[in-house]
Amino acid sequence: MGGRSIADRRRGLMKAVGYAATSLAMPALLAALPPGSARAAELRVGIAVPLSGSDALYGDDIRQGAELAAADAGDFGQGRSLKARIVARDDGNDPARAVAVAKALVAEHVPAVIGGVSSAATVAASAVYAEAGTVEIAPVAAAPVLTDRGLATVFRLAARDDAEPASAVRLL
Repeated sequence: MGGRSIADRRRGLMKAVGYAATSLAMPALLAALPPGSARAAELRVGIAVPLSGSDALYGDDIRQGAELAAADAGDFGQGRSLKARIVARDDGNDPARAVAVAKALVAEHVPAVIGGVSSAATVAASAVYAEAGTVEIAPVAAAPVLTDRGLATVFRLAARDDAEPASAVRLL
């Protein structure tokens, strides 16, 4: 497999996930701008992932992918000059810290957040985002409870834990 280790492939995947999630957020944020707003706009996207501790590699890869997408933000401009700014916060992959980070990003009026890495941290923060009307794009969290609650602002990119076995069987 090209000589790359599983860890290297996983890190590449996390960067792709960060890029994809940020790219998905851009058109929605652009559509939310008021009609007749200035031709230049800055879109802020929060990244709430572990940037310290044992899972920091994954969080940093997601952040790097998001920054790559932010650099490409002009491609989403539809005639506007867009700048995207990534607002990265370290949730330490800890549910209590994820809630504190969510509250801080909401207080900073960040309209969309990508994160976290674990289902526990993502689910804990999702209620804060939902209450504030902040869009949360969960790139990795797979716990069914994340979307079973029906929170209108929560979107997942990963398959649910309860869907993965059936998918694996179909692949075999």
